[in-house]
Amino acid sequence: MASSDTDSMPSYPPTPPSPHVTQQPMTAFAPTISFSPTWQTLGPFQIGTREATWGADPLEALGGFHCLPYNESATFPSSLATNGTVSWSTVEASISSPAPTSARAELLLSFENADWGFLQSVYGWAALQYQGWTRGSLTVHGDNGRRIVLYTDNILEFWVDDEHYFGGDFYSFRRAPLVLLLKPGEHSVEVRVVRDVRAMGGVGKPTVSLLLEAELSEGRPQILNESLLLPDMVEDRWGFADVEAAIAAVPEWIRAMQWHGCGIDTDRWLVTGHSNGGQGVWYILTHRPDKLIGAAPVSAYSSIQAYVPYQLWYESDPTITAIVQGSLSDYRHELLLENSRGIPVHQQHGSLDDNVPPRHSRRMSQLLSQIGCASEYTELPAKNHWFEGVMTTQNLLRFYDKILENRLARKPIPSTFEFVVVNPGTMGSKYGIVVDQLTSPERPDGSRIQLLRDVPNLSQWLLRLTNGSWMVSNDIDWSKDQRHGRQVGGIDALLNTGGTFIIRTPVESLSLATQVSRNLFQYFGADTEIVALADPPKYHEGIEIQLFLGNAYWSSPTAHAPPIYVDRHIGLVIQDANGHCTSYGFSEGLGAIFLWPSPVNNLNLMVWGSDLPGLRSAVRLVPMLAGVGQPDFVIVSRECAWKGIGGVRALGHFNSFWNISNWSVIQ
Repeated sequence: MASSDTDSMPSYPPTPPSPHVTQQPMTAFAPTISFSPTWQTLGPFQIGTREATWGADPLEALGGFHCLPYNESATFPSSLATNGTVSWSTVEASISSPAPTSARAELLLSFENADWGFLQSVYGWAALQYQGWTRGSLTVHGDNGRRIVLYTDNILEFWVDDEHYFGGDFYSFRRAPLVLLLKPGEHSVEVRVVRDVRAMGGVGKPTVSLLLEAELSEGRPQILNESLLLPDMVEDRWGFADVEAAIAAVPEWIRAMQWHGCGIDTDRWLVTGHSNGGQGVWYILTHRPDKLIGAAPVSAYSSIQAYVPYQLWYESDPTITAIVQGSLSDYRHELLLENSRGIPVHQQHGSLDDNVPPRHSRRMSQLLSQIGCASEYTELPAKNHWFEGVMTTQNLLRFYDKILENRLARKPIPSTFEFVVVNPGTMGSKYGIVVDQLTSPERPDGSRIQLLRDVPNLSQWLLRLTNGSWMVSNDIDWSKDQRHGRQVGGIDALLNTGGTFIIRTPVESLSLATQVSRNLFQYFGADTEIVALADPPKYHEGIEIQLFLGNAYWSSPTAHAPPIYVDRHIGLVIQDANGHCTSYGFSEGLGAIFLWPSPVNNLNLMVWGSDLPGLRSAVRLVPMLAGVGQPDFVIVSRECAWKGIGGVRALGHFNSFWNISNWSVIQ
């Protein structure tokens, strides 16, 4: 708390004037919009890797930064700062006006009130991640209101006046800026500062660079930018379906362009990548083993969990933490290396790499050796993370040549092999075997497979576990009622399905539906359509995201009745695997988000709030950033705003019959 009175908000002296710009007479050269040069700042506070999506803002326990006036004498507790407290400060922004109709504010934030070197020596790069807030203003000059296009580079969350926005543009894609209609005068802009090592680096001083850019809108539809949608690992997001679609499109391009050069075999891949791209190589190696003839991760980190650990999240029940971490297992390549057996691997790493320490490659080399994989490791003396020719060193060129010379050789199929599957929705085949369901969706399922010589001579066959025994079956009716394939994989499984996103919303939450739409386009380039919740449902093969408020309830489009539902007289009810029901009365900040099947074996996402704050908290968990760890369902409370996962009331997974699994947590 900011004072010794723990039962009330701290009492502050009168607030000084808010940050302002010097008013200039309106001339032909005067700007029409401008940012303030001085910004009020508060921080740093502790935050874990990708934790901000869950809330976890300590100032929310005081009502939120938005409610705190500037006061130089006020102090706030912080586990990162010397003496355990932080106070207000100011920072000067770099202000520019590229044109009379635009304005830019660049902020470089560096909190000197923490001993970053000591913290890093104990907690590693996780200690170089922090959060805080900064407040400035945007002024619209003249006598008329303006429609403003606002870009928010490296920003995840912010306020403009009394309107809250979550999503921003954390990776500076600039696909979906915010459009605002602002009256003449000064408008408050408050930005949550979130430092993330994976996005901003762990070498050097732990600063945060933010860019706000405002432009006058011409008031008519326009193309804001033409950009290339990159494979997500390059931009810290994974969109492997885009990669596969691009590869599959090459033969058609060859035909259409009448290409007479070399051909392509789209079923045999030699994959190499550097840094984030190297982690992408590990992903492909462990998730598409039948496609690969060779893999060369260069200066690669082994997994997102090993690169920047998750240990500085808000303290919570260990079972809750386990479910969140288990939901990230699809990225834990160390657990999936058994799938790479039989595929040649050559790793390369610089011995002086301070961006991705060579321990990552050394560890993967050790693990590959322990399972008997054909692996080579070259560590280059006195080389750092990147240098000219890093992808074409002599050892890599020899590896490429060796793989390509033997590209037509078929891998022998062993009589017995291991196949480790975390998520059937993202996993390909191994020796032609595809896993469609898991006995426990919460944890990796490793199966030892023994090939039978009397398997029926069919191009495709199905093995089902019936009464404890595996039996060959040609029955596919089970798939109409059971969860399988791309329906599996936590809330992120929504991104594995195909089609346009349909967002159904009541009028009261239209702004949140627009936020979801903007974020899906900003981070995934996804098309969305917003329709009224009251409109009659139409048949489509897309994905529905349905928003509900208060005592509104959802009906299932399938034969199943959801085990999470709203009782108009009680509140939110969740039924566990044993049929026991737990209810949560309608209360401020209560919300829920969960997957549910659609009639076309796709997925829908149901998002509910007891009130708008509860819906706003649940909407934060709609997929946006990688590494957040949302399982199949989450029930959030008001306390999530400052406790993160420590404030959830229930979370977990559905089993193959869309019932709550036994491993879920219901408090």
